[in-house]
Amino acid sequence: MDDTTLTCFSYACSSQSPELIQRVKYSNKILLPPSILYKLQDETTTLFFKITNKENSFGQVCGVQEFTAPPGVVHIPYHIMEGIGLKEGSQVDIQLTTPPNGSYIKLRPHKTAFIELPDPKSLLEEALSSNYPVVTEGHTIAVYNKENETVINQSTDTIKDALESFKANKETVYTAPASMTDKVDNIDGVKLVRCPAEYNDKINCRNCGSGKPLCARLKRNYIIKFVAHGSQKKKIGVQDFKGGCYANSGHTRFAWQDTRKRNASSYSDAERLAGWVKTLPHGTFIRHHIAGDIGDE
Repeated sequence: MDDTTLTCFSYACSSQSPELIQRVKYSNKILLPPSILYKLQDETTTLFFKITNKENSFGQVCGVQEFTAPPGVVHIPYHIMEGIGLKEGSQVDIQLTTPPNGSYIKLRPHKTAFIELPDPKSLLEEALSSNYPVVTEGHTIAVYNKENETVINQSTDTIKDALESFKANKETVYTAPASMTDKVDNIDGVKLVRCPAEYNDKINCRNCGSGKPLCARLKRNYIIKFVAHGSQKKKIGVQDFKGGCYANSGHTRFAWQDTRKRNASSYSDAERLAGWVKTLPHGTFIRHHIAGDIGDE
């Protein structure tokens, strides 16, 4: 098969099902258009393709998931696009290739956090056997780990709601009264841990918890508390009073109301947030400030 030029997009820009996207975004499997399959009718080799960035000539060999991409398009996992310098809509050359058989592979983790997982060997073996039919020297293998899933916390502003949320097995954050400044509290047998960035200038969202922020951990055995501050802080902590949100008054309230009008949708705030998160490139680090009642949805 002669070289073919296609336009590349990540899976986030595809119309494929969420199940398929989840299955292949941590792999080196691509989606090609049916026209490529027709060109291969007389080929007897294994179906591996080298993807080459036409601008810098960087390339990587990939396997194929399906021949279901739109005409003229190839869908590529974002971590591969990033590795060879591609952007959404870049032009790539697709070339059928037969890589040599390997007898030895040497891997080096990007972060020590990987080797500190309970069973990194099994995780890696599963990733290679399921998602990487071929590997290219010098390139990254993205490994899916449930511990790195996106965490959306339920936000509460009374201790009653915080405890109920926590006991319902939800990741919970609590806006605490300005007087509740201890690093750790224990209420009704539940531990409340104050955000370390509030009292330590050397800690931020990127280095908190050695790169895994305390408020972004799944199935944690504590509530994260954020101590009230600002002009509305006196309203926070009043028994059964819900208030003090920074979007509840002033210019922020006007902006919030205008945003709601312009973005009217049949989807809930939680559904729209989850949909937006799915479009982000792999490895993106965000701290999303929310005004509204997403925690109740």
